[in-house]
Amino acid sequence: MNDYDSDIGIAMHIYHHQFYWEKKNDNNIDNVTWPRSDYVHYVTERISDIPTVTNFPNSSPARPVRETATPNDQPRGPPKTEDDKRVDDLREEIRKRFQDHLRKQKTQDVSSTSESEMPPK
Repeated sequence: MNDYDSDIGIAMHIYHHQFYWEKKNDNNIDNVTWPRSDYVHYVTERISDIPTVTNFPNSSPARPVRETATPNDQPRGPPKTEDDKRVDDLREEIRKRFQDHLRKQKTQDVSSTSESEMPPK
């Protein structure tokens, strides 16, 4: 499948296929055979036509943005038990304490003197 990075790219892709298949079906009904290059030229002319370009869809989404979570938004894996939640809380607490400890160590003044040269307290 093609990766399109804009709504215009998607619209161009849709219009291309729409014009291509409409003409191909018309030609099949009339028993006319065209090579692929003729279809490409036909579609290019139709897409570059001004009335077609002005009918491009606007960039707003077709439906409103979803406000609530759906089952597909939930994390994968089995549901967490109370023990799993407790372990996660403990890990988070340890992570916070470790980060606080590192932050305190960074903010302490580190002198260039060794411990033996420090004045007694």
